[in-house]
Amino acid sequence: MSSETSAPPSGDPLLGRVLCGCEILSLICQGGMGRLYRARQVSLDRIVAVKVLSPALSANEEFLGRFRREARALANLLHPSIVAIHDFGEEGDIHAIVMEYVEGENVGDILVRVGVMPIPKAINIVRQVAEGLACAHQRNIIHCDLKPENILITPSGSAKLADFGLAKSIRGEAGHITRDGIVLGTPTYMSPEQCAGGKLDPRTDIYSLGATFYRMVAGRDAFEADDAFSVMLKHQNEPPMDPRRHNPAVPNAIARIILRMIEKPRENRYQAAAEVARALIPYDSEASPQGQGAQEVEHPRREFAVAPEAIEAGLITPAQLRSALARQEQEAGAAPDLAAILVEEGLLTDDQARKLAERTHGRDEARADEEFARLALEAGLATREQIAQCMREQRMVHGGEGKSRLPRLLGAAGAMKPTEVAELLLRQLKETQRAEDTELLDILRHESALREEDIERCIAEQKRREAQGKIAVLRQIILDMGMMPGTQLRELLRKKLRQEVLLYLAERERARSPQAEAIIPKDRDLKLEEEAGDTCPSCGKTVPFGQKSCSVCGQPMGAARTAQTGPRAASGRPAGAPPRAPAARRPAAEPASPKPHAAGPPPPPGDSWEIRLPNGEPSPPLIFAALVRLVREKRVQPATVLRGPATAGVWRQARFTPKLCRLFGTCHYCGAKLLPDATACAECKTDPDQPHRE
Repeated sequence: MSSETSAPPSGDPLLGRVLCGCEILSLICQGGMGRLYRARQVSLDRIVAVKVLSPALSANEEFLGRFRREARALANLLHPSIVAIHDFGEEGDIHAIVMEYVEGENVGDILVRVGVMPIPKAINIVRQVAEGLACAHQRNIIHCDLKPENILITPSGSAKLADFGLAKSIRGEAGHITRDGIVLGTPTYMSPEQCAGGKLDPRTDIYSLGATFYRMVAGRDAFEADDAFSVMLKHQNEPPMDPRRHNPAVPNAIARIILRMIEKPRENRYQAAAEVARALIPYDSEASPQGQGAQEVEHPRREFAVAPEAIEAGLITPAQLRSALARQEQEAGAAPDLAAILVEEGLLTDDQARKLAERTHGRDEARADEEFARLALEAGLATREQIAQCMREQRMVHGGEGKSRLPRLLGAAGAMKPTEVAELLLRQLKETQRAEDTELLDILRHESALREEDIERCIAEQKRREAQGKIAVLRQIILDMGMMPGTQLRELLRKKLRQEVLLYLAERERARSPQAEAIIPKDRDLKLEEEAGDTCPSCGKTVPFGQKSCSVCGQPMGAARTAQTGPRAASGRPAGAPPRAPAARRPAAEPASPKPHAAGPPPPPGDSWEIRLPNGEPSPPLIFAALVRLVREKRVQPATVLRGPATAGVWRQARFTPKLCRLFGTCHYCGAKLLPDATACAECKTDPDQPHRE
């Protein structure tokens, strides 16, 4: 129940002795201030804690005088979140303080055991401590040594702040260093003014509580270094990293509260502990029945990521998942998350839902590490060998507990400096934020959920906050500015994700269904299409596509096409029309030999398309979207022959058709390789979406 480290001495002379009316029973722990014992107060027959000051402090008369005065003040400080002081006594050269004995363990020990504290539990503990601090600050008492080891948790979950006021008695008003030059306290949780030896006030405790809060939810301290002096310099000079970079499960609103508590300028922090407690009440389920949903809307992506995991694991069927999605849509904003619905309907057990959530979280972490590795390689901050070595170290740790993230491993291995890791993590966070913001803007505009002028106001506010160095996700700004209720915003995001899950189910079922036969012409028809070509204007013979000169008269086909005149050529181009490049490889409308489909219905009207079926007959008219779907289903292949608006009514292979050619990566005019996002062919400069024009 104390911050001291345990190291019980052998043959302790105080064990069994009655000191200040208390029988000393056992040693709890010891540290720089002295020893803490478990004792029985004889007069009231109750268990208490007795702290015996170290001889060095007992010999300091100036300290003892100040300590006695504050002990009397603390004895009158009664609050459920503060360990009560019962008495202060002196026997010869022994000085002791008698205080409330608290069953349980301190937060520091809990963190050693669990690594990261559950977010709701951490919120509840910090709120209780903030309320205790508010009571003390009203009586002009500052703790000055607030850290996880000084927060005790009872078996019922109550938080109590221990060693209250003792640290200030040691440090006095000058700072954290005594006249003897002894540094007291834990640098990891000291405020910047405390590290600099400046005058302290209640906002110092707020900073230390914020640093403690950071450690509880992030799984690591806000500032880490090899020695205490380096940590103190970081407190004074370096900005803290957003705790969400270490634990993405931390809600945005909680991250903002923590970062405000540990602002370096005191005037930027919460000015009173009571403000911290009030800020946490909406997110503390034990203090507010509304819970976290009151002022925060987390992106529900992880909620819906459970669905594919459950399907792939064979725990639920597509029909059951569709039913759960339909229920959530019907109940709209009042509906629980998808995993909770699956549990309520008996489709998943609580344990299965938890394991699926852990699996999706693990995959999210793995993807984030891969993205960090990519950014580090692009920036030249780490080599492939260094990244591979760190990833091997990751794989050696089985399970989630104790497994370090890639950024931390790279920093620990010396491959990247801490400042480089922090900068790259911030860049990664901003990229993720930008992607989420872009998605949200598309949803808002598609659903007409906000007026454009309101959207612009939110974007302007986001830029203003970013100019102040704050991470500002757009959905939270929308809430902060009162543009939309949180339930409506959450439902908009859920609607988009429900559509994505339904698309996943459709794609999965289509992939598992028997593949339909590809629509390609008969071998004889395809051969005729391939052998057809342009007519040489010099001798009238057919020259295959791709051949540069006529094999009969030797006429260069490039010059021949330029000079070509007369009636419509076999390729279907009217006289005087722009010539085609030699590599065009397009089928002719009137081939040299008869074909079974030559005599047929005229080209379809308007925007309709036709595919030549294997029997030589044209298919019923199709819209372009249906044609694209057939391509994606691999029923329409590069050699499939079709005609439509983009072919001017001429039968043509799909790979040589404007627009469709993008799906096959081939220029429809010259046959060169076409990049997916190209606006023009790199070889012939043809627009992939339009017929060729010279």
